[in-house]
Amino acid sequence: MQNDLEKAILSFEYFSGLSVAVHDLTGIIRKLLPQERFSHKAELCRCVKNHEEKRCVDFDINVLQREVWKFHDGVFKICHGGLLEWVMPLADSGKQLGIIFAGSVIPPSQYQMLQPQLSDVDFLLKSDPDFNWEKAKWVMELLRQLAVTIVHDIRLQKEQLQQIKLNRKEIIHRFIGEYCDRKDLLERLAKKLYLSKSRTIHTVREETGYTFMQLHQAYRMRLAAARLRFSNESVAHIAALCGFDNVASLHRNFKKYFHVTPLTYRKLCSNGKMPAGKIVEIDNFPGRPR
Repeated sequence: MQNDLEKAILSFEYFSGLSVAVHDLTGIIRKLLPQERFSHKAELCRCVKNHEEKRCVDFDINVLQREVWKFHDGVFKICHGGLLEWVMPLADSGKQLGIIFAGSVIPPSQYQMLQPQLSDVDFLLKSDPDFNWEKAKWVMELLRQLAVTIVHDIRLQKEQLQQIKLNRKEIIHRFIGEYCDRKDLLERLAKKLYLSKSRTIHTVREETGYTFMQLHQAYRMRLAAARLRFSNESVAHIAALCGFDNVASLHRNFKKYFHVTPLTYRKLCSNGKMPAGKIVEIDNFPGRPR
């Protein structure tokens, strides 16, 4: 069943004629929208990526994701393949939540007049002589309104979560999800639950149906996967941030979990493919591995 936010996106797509994709940088938006929203569906974009995948990824990660936060009201993106997208950052109180993309279309010959702009092209191989400049403006305004709606829904969800009294199962999931990178996680969780470490291990199994190690590994793998997918951080840096002793440890555990190496996973995700791996189903708690 479609929720109100997904209906808002479908309405945008209907009136604009553009497809919408979302990059989720925190894992929060994934609980509000269907999985297919997090990969590009535009056929033109897919065709370009098939030929110039590395350059596409380099531009999106090394340029777009670094610079887009300067453009609170949106920015026109023109990739090296000569395709135009409308891009809007999602942020709340200075926290970067994600990015919305709408497109892709062939830009006009005077593409430099589309401002503000992030571009990876020196000249166009093909231009649209019938490009609708007026539409380009109101599409950006519609995308801006859609961004406000998404941020509003995220705030509502946070407020609702704060109003719900957490039971022990929820406390376990949320705590492990938040501190999965800490080596003293079990000790911290035991203090949170006012239990001994041995009793905490039994309680985790009783409340969740999984062992402490299974949940700890699931959340660490999800954190590593998210950083591989949505950042340009090195594997060594990600290993340290996710609480692994070294790169070899992350590589070994990641391959066991997702059946591919971290770098292969990053490459597959850039093509819109998500390795399934041995995903631990832990309901809809924050930090659920995807």
